[in-house]
Amino acid sequence: MAADGETPPDSTGAIGPNNYVEFDDSSITVYDRSLNFVSTTTLAALASQVPTVPLCDPQVQWDPTANRWLFAYLYCNTSSSVQWLFLGWSATSDPDNLTACPASTPGCTGWCVFALSNDPYLFDFPKLGHNSNFMLIGGNLYDETNPSPAPPFTSARVVWAHLPSNGDTYCTVPSSGG
Repeated sequence: MAADGETPPDSTGAIGPNNYVEFDDSSITVYDRSLNFVSTTTLAALASQVPTVPLCDPQVQWDPTANRWLFAYLYCNTSSSVQWLFLGWSATSDPDNLTACPASTPGCTGWCVFALSNDPYLFDFPKLGHNSNFMLIGGNLYDETNPSPAPPFTSARVVWAHLPSNGDTYCTVPSSGG
């Protein structure tokens, strides 16, 4: 899939029992297991952001225990100290409905999308992991107190978000820490 001119496109994908889901710096695309196109949308649309918001460094995984897709990506902002990490999961095992679900709405068939503020630190190069209870995301912290295309490295960080129980299709804001 094309990354709308983003270089590098940072493409990443995961395969589940019925679908292959691919993220790049601008889009999420769902294919069936034979790689036939099913659906696509932009990362900005999934996160209910304006199209000009710079998003990058996506990660996606299939969680076979809970039968859902997990993801994380960044608001790659080098022009201000506002920094976000977007994370979430598909409400069901079917990733086809690429819309964000309203918080705490029962029976959602789309995706649960949450934004964690990380001001003023850019949470660069996130790596996604999970177990049966938590989503884990590790990355490097760059200080954007004084916005720059080459901010100074500060440290590294791991954040975690509690995953909903199996079969839970509500998009309840997860408890998290770091």
